[in-house]
Amino acid sequence: MGKIEARPGDILLLLDAGWNNVDNYPQAISAFREKGGAVVAGVYDLFPVLYPTLYGPELVIAFETWLSEVVSRSDAVVAISRSSAKRYAEYAMMRYKWCSSQKIGWWRLGANLLAETSGEPTAAAIEIAAQGPFFLCVGTIEARKGYPVALEAFERLWAENIDVNLVIVGRPGWNAQAFEQRLRQHEEKGRRLFWLDDASDADLRHLYRETRAAVFTAFAEGFGLPLVEAAQCGAPIIASDIPQFHELGGSDVRYFNLLDSASLADALMQALSDEKRPPCVATLTWRESTIELIGLLRSGAYQMEVSAISRDIATAGLATTT
Repeated sequence: MGKIEARPGDILLLLDAGWNNVDNYPQAISAFREKGGAVVAGVYDLFPVLYPTLYGPELVIAFETWLSEVVSRSDAVVAISRSSAKRYAEYAMMRYKWCSSQKIGWWRLGANLLAETSGEPTAAAIEIAAQGPFFLCVGTIEARKGYPVALEAFERLWAENIDVNLVIVGRPGWNAQAFEQRLRQHEEKGRRLFWLDDASDADLRHLYRETRAAVFTAFAEGFGLPLVEAAQCGAPIIASDIPQFHELGGSDVRYFNLLDSASLADALMQALSDEKRPPCVATLTWRESTIELIGLLRSGAYQMEVSAISRDIATAGLATTT
């Protein structure tokens, strides 16, 4: 493959995990700009700098370096949600005071889980779904997903002899070994508590379709892809009361108080008594998501400017001091 030469009007889109190879970027960015090209950085979330105790120090340092050496030097930023875009703009201005002219946009991710027709669910997934009413949690086992809140809510129901199952689908993540051990040793494991750490797409589709509701307990999300998958498969949705889930789910999602297992237990009981109906949540396929991103880049119609966020921050600061 030959070397790619930039031309005026070209766009270099940085969508990879660039914090792993920061040294490779500054020279490439400068060379691209010298040829008249523009550089756009993709931002998924800011979790390593917003919640550094959840990650190793090496990742936190690498991520901060990537923000200051790569993202700050980009002409524009595209985030995977409006919430993430706003959080990035606020962080950039409050922490670094950089890029007052930088433009920021966002686009929505897609999901094709429903369109995938190959394969059948495993016997294990079919058996779990057939054992009785169950709720489904989907996502990597990591601290920000709030899984302990889900488990505590179900322990409340089990203590009241409510016969309902909790099914968790997600691979082991990071800094969650204690909770993983709790799952493996739980007295309800294999009875009313099930953890599938290697489920197939067919398994997941089947579980989404059969669950009373998909439950999302995260306290921080960049986008919330499983919520989109759940909606595409027709699963009712219960989610923590955070801006990202409101952005995706709107008024057709049942929300519970953040990190409040009692509030979640109440929402679960309501879902058990209500008639099950698919949510009206707007979703995209991956093809549609790609078209939306390319349209944003080509039009340059970015929805936000850091300068506007800076004015909002200044106004908020003035309001709190008067």
